[in-house]
Amino acid sequence: MAGDGASITRSSASTIRRTTRFVSSRSGSRSFAIEPAPIILEFGSTIVRVGYAEQFQPQHLIALEDSIFDHDDNNKPKTKTNVTKTESQWYLVLAPTMEQIYDRLMCKPSTRRVVCVYKPYAPVAFQKALTQHLWNLGVPAQVHVDSLQVVPIAQGWKRGLIVHVSREEAMCACYANGYIIPSTIQIVPTGYKALLHGKVNETTGKTTYTVPSSPSELDSVMEEKLLNEHDPGSLVVALLMCFQECPLDLRAQIVSNVVFCGDGVVLLPDLPRRVVKKVEQLLERTQEEGSLEPSAPSSATPSATGNPVYAMIPVNWSSLRPLAARLTLKSCAPHRADWISWVGASLWAATWNKYDEDETPIPWIFLPSNKAETTL
Repeated sequence: MAGDGASITRSSASTIRRTTRFVSSRSGSRSFAIEPAPIILEFGSTIVRVGYAEQFQPQHLIALEDSIFDHDDNNKPKTKTNVTKTESQWYLVLAPTMEQIYDRLMCKPSTRRVVCVYKPYAPVAFQKALTQHLWNLGVPAQVHVDSLQVVPIAQGWKRGLIVHVSREEAMCACYANGYIIPSTIQIVPTGYKALLHGKVNETTGKTTYTVPSSPSELDSVMEEKLLNEHDPGSLVVALLMCFQECPLDLRAQIVSNVVFCGDGVVLLPDLPRRVVKKVEQLLERTQEEGSLEPSAPSSATPSATGNPVYAMIPVNWSSLRPLAARLTLKSCAPHRADWISWVGASLWAATWNKYDEDETPIPWIFLPSNKAETTL
């Protein structure tokens, strides 16, 4: 019996020592903050996509009262364009939209962080007004993300070329090893709106747009607006310029992974194939150097309001011809082309949301402690 008692005592002491070591090591480590999934808000030209991270599609689509960018039928900025709106004006424009967002989500703003996704050239006044709205609602933290930056996350590729076609404009940029290469960003003022017929409602005064009913008419407009190699505002020109600005050691890998996304791809599903085919034909064509020299339009110069600099075709593009054999169009599948940025932001936020606050790569901006800083 005495031996049995001594054995039990030694076993208990050993267990206590092991437990003590475990508790002491855990108590000295940093704690992990597990929070509810953040809210993802993607602001497009005319719509806001809303939902929770960890999902593979937005739960709600809310129409914007004013487009972030608005152009007339000639694709030139209106005299009273939204680019010139002040922060206070944007605050009033966003007020009903922000109210709808939380009504649809049925949650308190103070319970979840927010990831805002929009194009990199959105007006600064718009960005400030959106930030102020979230602070005034009591959101604990927020982060603002480039919509192009998160596209590869949805599909898991490291190098490629992203082409985004929206209502008012189209843009393309090269992506390599987690970053957009700034020098490759090309923007042209030719979105899918340029291919549509506009009709003014006499009662409301609003303009509605419809796709041309005749396929031949749609083809001719597409050739003139988006596929014209002599027009600096065409999407074909933007891709050629993007190729030229891409670093030489990355060109071959990037052109083999060309991804089209945006509302324009959903509305015109044949557009990516036609654009890539046109670029491939131009690169394979045997011409003398400098034969493609379109005249630069007035919109090609940067303005004081911060409008993007539109793409210009390279004068000497003979060095791009070897890329024709590698040029490959990839699909956004399994995601929709107009939702892929939202999905990428959702996966990004869901992956890093549960990690230690000191180690997460998400650059969260926390609610200012001074209440005076959160009022407009």
